Amino acid sequence: MQFQLRSLLSVMAVIVALAVCSTGFAQGSATKEAASGALKLARHHYKKENFEKAASLFLESFEIDPDPVSLFYAGRSQQRAFKWDQAEKNLKRFLELAEARKNKSAMLETAMRKARTHLAEIRQYKAHEARKSSEAETKRIAEAKGKQQAVAVVEPSAAVTATAASWQAPTAWGLAGLGVAAAAYGGWQLSDIATRSADLDRQAKEEKVGDKLAGLDKQTYKDHRAELELDQTKAIVVIGVGAVAVGAGAYLLWASSATRSVIVTPLVGGRGVLVAMRF
Repeated sequence: MQFQLRSLLSVMAVIVALAVCSTGFAQGSATKEAASGALKLARHHYKKENFEKAASLFLESFEIDPDPVSLFYAGRSQQRAFKWDQAEKNLKRFLELAEARKNKSAMLETAMRKARTHLAEIRQYKAHEARKSSEAETKRIAEAKGKQQAVAVVEPSAAVTATAASWQAPTAWGLAGLGVAAAAYGGWQLSDIATRSADLDRQAKEEKVGDKLAGLDKQTYKDHRAELELDQTKAIVVIGVGAVAVGAGAYLLWASSATRSVIVTPLVGGRGVLVAMRF
């Protein structure tokens, strides 16, 4: 009886063991199948250059079946998708896992060499981007400083403005008054010259009055005409001087009340500066 019981228990143990083994084998097969499916789909997207989707599927395959080669392809996909930090992280992780293996296949050795090359490429690119960023920042700072220094506006102080106004206004009115007086005098001179010229012409046309010649001889006429022309030139000069004086006075009056500033702009290349006055 005891022998039969022991035999029965032994048979039952064998059945349980076989069931456990078959269950584990079935689960392992399912895992391998899922990993293989994700890997095939990842390779499909990689060939179609859908690199971000491919990277996600290679990582999914690695999570199901931790084959380091899946990490290599995930990192390579991220590199081609310009995800530099993620690519660098996964390629480094791949190298750590691959180097920890004692028996390395030829495919794994090839993947390791390529991973080192790709990591060098990523470091080179990131260094290039850092230089570009630094140069851009330096240029931005230089341009900001240039804009601050490009236009320097110097406004006259209140004291300088008051001092300028204190002498400009009286001088302006004085010049304007002298100019008006000079122009008026010149105009009066021209009027007198016109009257004298008419008298001279009338005398030159007159003939004998009784026994005497009332008209002028040619030489006397020429002498008087020359004097008149000289006086006329002098009168015109006086009028011109008066006009200049009036203009100068008007300018001083305008300048004494106008807002003024000086704009200093450095020329490109440091060749000098451009100074402009604004009134």
